[in-house]
Amino acid sequence: MSLVMLGSVIVAIHTYVRDLDAVLILRPTEIAKAHETDPTFNETYKMGHANISSYLIGMSLGYFIYEWQKKKIDSRQYSKLRLLFFLYTPMLVALILSGAVFYRDGPRYPRHIRAICAAFYKTAPGGLVAIFVAGLVLKLENVYRKVLEWDIWVIPSRLNYSIYLIHYPFLIVYINMQNSLVHMSYLHLIATSVVITIISFIFAIPLYLLVEAPFSSILNTVQLKKTAIKQNDSEGPTEFERMPPVHKTDNYESCLQEPSDVYCELIFQLVSDEPNELLSMIEEYSEHSTTHFNHTKLRHGVCVTQRCQNYIQINTPVSGAILEGCLNKTFWDDYRLKTRIQQYSCYNLASSEIHINNSDIVAGLIVLTILVLNTIGSFYDVYCTSTKRKGNSIVLSFSIKRHWRNLITINHDDGRSDNIKCFNGLRCIIEYGVIFVHTAITYYIVGGSIHEIETSYKNLFYQLIFNGQIIMQAFFVLAGFQLVYKLRIFSEKHQLDWSILPKAIFKRYLRLVPAYSFVLLMVATWFRFQGRGPFWEVVGEVNVSNCKKNWWMNLLFINNYVNGPQCLVVSWSIAADMQLCLFSIILTLLLKNTRFRQTILMSLVMLGSVIVAIHTETAKVFATDPTFNETYRMGHTNMSSYLIGMSLGYFIYEWQKKKIDCRNYSKLRFLYWLVIPMLVALVLSGAVFYRDGPRYPRHIRAICAAFFKTASGGLIAIFVAGLVLKLENVYRKVLEWDIWVIPSRLTYSIYLLHYPFLIVNMNMQNSLVHMSYLHMIATSAVITITSFIFAIPLYLLVEAPFSSILNTVQLKKTAIKQNDSDGRKKTK
Repeated sequence: MSLVMLGSVIVAIHTYVRDLDAVLILRPTEIAKAHETDPTFNETYKMGHANISSYLIGMSLGYFIYEWQKKKIDSRQYSKLRLLFFLYTPMLVALILSGAVFYRDGPRYPRHIRAICAAFYKTAPGGLVAIFVAGLVLKLENVYRKVLEWDIWVIPSRLNYSIYLIHYPFLIVYINMQNSLVHMSYLHLIATSVVITIISFIFAIPLYLLVEAPFSSILNTVQLKKTAIKQNDSEGPTEFERMPPVHKTDNYESCLQEPSDVYCELIFQLVSDEPNELLSMIEEYSEHSTTHFNHTKLRHGVCVTQRCQNYIQINTPVSGAILEGCLNKTFWDDYRLKTRIQQYSCYNLASSEIHINNSDIVAGLIVLTILVLNTIGSFYDVYCTSTKRKGNSIVLSFSIKRHWRNLITINHDDGRSDNIKCFNGLRCIIEYGVIFVHTAITYYIVGGSIHEIETSYKNLFYQLIFNGQIIMQAFFVLAGFQLVYKLRIFSEKHQLDWSILPKAIFKRYLRLVPAYSFVLLMVATWFRFQGRGPFWEVVGEVNVSNCKKNWWMNLLFINNYVNGPQCLVVSWSIAADMQLCLFSIILTLLLKNTRFRQTILMSLVMLGSVIVAIHTETAKVFATDPTFNETYRMGHTNMSSYLIGMSLGYFIYEWQKKKIDCRNYSKLRFLYWLVIPMLVALVLSGAVFYRDGPRYPRHIRAICAAFFKTASGGLIAIFVAGLVLKLENVYRKVLEWDIWVIPSRLTYSIYLLHYPFLIVNMNMQNSLVHMSYLHMIATSAVITITSFIFAIPLYLLVEAPFSSILNTVQLKKTAIKQNDSDGRKKTK
């Protein structure tokens, strides 16, 4: 306390001797250069020793709180003081407002008055803040404390240093972006501060992840290693170290050297014949299934030849009893536990030989047919057509030359297609986002760093992945928008009636099926020939088996309504899109002549949200399987985002038809820039459901489930509207780059291929992989690039030819109808 008083005296001396202001006066003529010209700022505001009193008050508070807690004093006996405690915040506000007396019109206060006030203003706020903090820490009241302890503050608080560092540069950028003078108002001041804060928050994330956190982690690692060396002999293993590893593999390549060598993949349960303290601890730890693996159910790859020699008899096949006996020996010696094998599969060099069956031959014939057709079409295009001779359009549908030209040609026009040019960039970014999120599957299946995965749920970077499923709502918003927008343009020249329904659905079906069925065929047949690795049974064989049995559900687009084994589980979105397309065309035809179209659509959006809430209320929500099956992949549970997209399509069409000048709304671009930060915040808010503790009440989960679907769809729609209407030129310019055009034409083929290549990547691993930022980024980049490369032949040889045939047939029918109508007109 003596040093606190000394700190106040130092400030008073500075103020008196140098004739300074009692508080920092923000003079209009000096505020921009206060650090250069204002002596009060330089001598009593920014110097370290001039702020020592508040720092010392904080140190005193630290000692006080530590001793209070050490003595375990019950703060409830002082609960009557909470009424006085509530006065501290108003007192602090009053203290701040009292500084207004130094802005009066008139001569400055005498020097000694200013010196006394300067000392008081440094010490008094520090004291009031210290008392306020003490009341929070000692839980003297539950109003301020409950608000300040919300989980929502955790992530921003970890970024506050990075945010503080970059907020001023962004404030300078903001000022530099102004093309005219700005007017001061409450709303403008609030809006500007919010924009700067949110933008700083967004850019603080990469600054934290790429710079601050890595170097802090290095420092902590070095410190922990030194501490571990000192404590290694005195302390026992941690709770996690006491548990057997969930995933473990023996060296696969060194195991299978001779034809008789055997390698087995085992899934087994930990058991005990008597009460076991370790097993009880493992069961209790595994109960928090939201962020913890089931550590009682393990999957190990065992080299039977090397580890179980004592249990194998000559010419005796490996059995579950032999494997269980071998495991029991190891687990009893190491953990005093036993095992019960639930599933196993064994193989050796002889069993790795794959025999060609009839399905493989049929697949080969189909591939050969496709290659022959494209070869014939390409040669026909090169040698049998010219500018004078058009040739047979059906044969030319298989011209690689023609489709390659269409793929790489970038058209520039000022028509309506140019208005949605930004969709190219959006589709590519959404595609990569989906692949990046799906990459996380690798670490759950073949991950060796189980503890790292479990602790990653508290990491900001990984929360973007765990809650990144919201990105699929962007896919449905864009799909709904494009369907309505194109139908409205189509209706300008054609009659929009019920005859279009079967045609549109049939065209959509034939547009999706050829490439889709080809990928399903390859997974069900030739996928087996990629080679067997230690994880083949859990990543490769299961997908081959599921595609052989359930391929027909995918081609009927009903796989997202069927629970159980799935062929290409990520293809649920294709089925949902097909179902919502059918629903939307019917809805568009029903609403074509009504004035209440937008009202009905918004009512249906709310209905879609209610449906999700009802599903959530009646199912085990946020438990992995039921949530995925009932509120994530079904068509009707994604209806709200699709309908929001449809509403946006109607809105944009009418807006453009009326030729409204968007420049009149250019002032809204500052609010528009908040959409992406709000979307990021919405994604990160999902972290509250990964907390340690009991699940939220069912009605809270139901409300949140409905909100997340609709809010994300709404924000994405606002973002798309700003792009199409050219409300701003930052996001739009980037998303309209020509570099996106070619990848955007391949997005469907890339989506079909990325999951099979993800499976191939997992199957290629000969050991468990460890989760890290760089490994995840590298893996997703490899999967994306590989899928892009193979998407080119899939597009040129399968997708584009059949789409071309469909367009040719449609054009011929249109031409026949046109000729008939022209003939009738001439007859008349």
